[in-house]
Amino acid sequence: RINILLFPGEQVESIREDIQAAGATIRSVASGSHGAKLDVTISANAINSIATRRGVAWIEPYVEPKLTNDVARGLMNISQAWSGVGLYGSGEVVAVCDTGLDTGNTSTLSADFSGRLLKTYALGRNKKWDDPNGHGTHVAGSVLGSGVLSGSNPAAHNYAGSFAGVAPEAQLVFQSVLDNTGGLGGLPADLNNLFQPPYNDGARIHTNSWGAEVNGAYTIDSRNVDVFTWNHPDMTILFAAGNAGTDANADGVVDLDSIDAPGTAKNCITVGASESYRLSGGAQGTYGSYWPSDFPANPISGDKVSNNSSGIAAFSSRGPTDDGRIKPDLVAPGTNVISCRSHASGAGVLWGVYDSNYVYSGGTSMSVPLTAGAATLVRSYYRTIRGHNPSAALIKATLISGAADLYPGQYGTGSKQEIPSPRPNNVEGWGLVNPAYLLTPGANRAFEFVDATTGIGTGQSATYTYYVRGSNSPFRVTLVWTDYPAAVYASPALVNDLDLVVISPSGSQLRGNGTVDRLNNVEGVDVLAPLPGYYAVQVNGFNVPFGPQRYALVVSGEIGLPAPTAEISSPPNGIFLDGPVTIVGTAAGEGFQQYVLEYGVGNPPSSWTIVVPPQTSPVTQGVLGVWNTQELDSGDYTLRLTVTGTGGTSQSQVAVTLLRSAISDVKNLPDGTSVTVTGKVVSAGPTELGSLLYVQEPNRTSGIRVNIGTGSTNATIGDLVTVIGTLVTFDGERVIVDPTIIVTGTAP
Repeated sequence: RINILLFPGEQVESIREDIQAAGATIRSVASGSHGAKLDVTISANAINSIATRRGVAWIEPYVEPKLTNDVARGLMNISQAWSGVGLYGSGEVVAVCDTGLDTGNTSTLSADFSGRLLKTYALGRNKKWDDPNGHGTHVAGSVLGSGVLSGSNPAAHNYAGSFAGVAPEAQLVFQSVLDNTGGLGGLPADLNNLFQPPYNDGARIHTNSWGAEVNGAYTIDSRNVDVFTWNHPDMTILFAAGNAGTDANADGVVDLDSIDAPGTAKNCITVGASESYRLSGGAQGTYGSYWPSDFPANPISGDKVSNNSSGIAAFSSRGPTDDGRIKPDLVAPGTNVISCRSHASGAGVLWGVYDSNYVYSGGTSMSVPLTAGAATLVRSYYRTIRGHNPSAALIKATLISGAADLYPGQYGTGSKQEIPSPRPNNVEGWGLVNPAYLLTPGANRAFEFVDATTGIGTGQSATYTYYVRGSNSPFRVTLVWTDYPAAVYASPALVNDLDLVVISPSGSQLRGNGTVDRLNNVEGVDVLAPLPGYYAVQVNGFNVPFGPQRYALVVSGEIGLPAPTAEISSPPNGIFLDGPVTIVGTAAGEGFQQYVLEYGVGNPPSSWTIVVPPQTSPVTQGVLGVWNTQELDSGDYTLRLTVTGTGGTSQSQVAVTLLRSAISDVKNLPDGTSVTVTGKVVSAGPTELGSLLYVQEPNRTSGIRVNIGTGSTNATIGDLVTVIGTLVTFDGERVIVDPTIIVTGTAP
């Protein structure tokens, strides 16, 4: 049995006669804009005669598709997304394609789905969508079961302790593909015809816990997933990575290259299975006891299937794909997951009975719906919190950016190491799904996103700048784009090639996935201990034959605007002052909001008094305000400038000493002392020593000469000035030299 793909525009009738002449039988035909697909039964020795027929683009073996939560929710940190942001999936529609749903009758349907079943499709059996297998009911429950049969209270959004799914308030469109033989005969030959009806029903998440064991091949089905997502960029499609993981060479490490199709598609989210943590109930044996020929060697053989949440289920299919792309994209718990039980007559109990309403099960089939539920929460977040209708690429980028790295896995380091390197890798992909990491940021973590719907072309680029304030959180940058569908015979499958480059404050360049990547349409940079400062994030169009290419970018870490600048430049620290003091400095910066000037008695003061109330106009090296000291006693004081902005608060302080008879007291200070005096210019003019001012305290006789030297000043007789300079003795007279002269007004 084979699949035949014709070139676009080629008519099926033109080849039908040749197929029949070869003694073959056409089982089904699916027409599409990218070429018709034929499901054909044929003898092996007749294949070559068809392969050489003009109009035939591709022939591949037909591989029959196979089926491939309280603890699981906890491992994925779902309760924080529920309570922290108030996300439960309300307003979202999720499509599930699987065996069937419970009794197949809305009047007897499990209460866990009550009131939220939007539409059903009976694709495998005539008007029947019940679930004698049990698989589909369990899957649907993991996505959006309400858990009312295990103690939840949906009216109060209280799902704690129940077996509710991840998005318990979302609506469901169910596609039953179970046929009368127990197979998945209801799957259409062209998967575009699977996705379109739920899309028309409003579903924007489509989850599939089935696949064909093709060991990483990019098949016709894979391509059709990419075709649909290219044409419908807001549809997030998820597939199981598969349960084809084995240790064939008995070296104690699961072999690579076993991803199922259509999970080998570029644009879907492909999900592998991590271990749950459940030490009783369900299946409590070891991998070696359940699958002795697949896992003959330790540490895998003797390892229980759900005793380490940092581990990967041994059966979970590993990447890469045949063209070298990283898969799976993510992992989620896939062992001993409790979810809804089918009440259909004779329904299977999967990995074991919990009670009359719930059963245990395992496999990547269980990981996918949990991830689909998380994708539903992410979509709800963007729509309701950020006011944005997200692309599928943005949802994928968000899940990837927030995922938890499980490296090195459950067997430590060394020759039996389970996960070979930090994320990304072909065992866990980008890690364990954890939507709350981004959706409920802490004090040291925030995230920003770009959903570039206009896109870029070959040779074009877009640059975004982010300020990292500290290293309390990793700085993560994730780029995802929905790529143009490749020909099934293409290797690599990547068509439109974008590059991610991050430039650090030191100028070093960090490339997506660690090096130049010509394979993946997901690229990421993780900086575990980032230097504070500005980072430039570049998205470059290396080769975009089918452009412009849309993309999504998610950036997370201790990011935000830098704290504003607060600087008192005058008076300087440690100076002697008198009279009204003009305070000069800077209160400004990106995100500036306001500044306040205060003084306190002593150094440090025990309390503060406002000098200048909150000012909302920034100042850069200018007058911040005037401190009227006339009513204050001589002594030590501290001035404080506080600047508040979006990026935080900054302060600047200087310690000063007030002298009540400043000029007369200043004259008694040692030569070389930095001083500040305030007074009225009573004379000015050049002398043989250079320009001089004579500054006298208003209403007092005490004054002092100021030697401007070869400099100049705008001060004239009658001006009130503040003079900052150095005290010296010249010909027995005290003089201020090297002055800074600030005109503050007209003296009384």
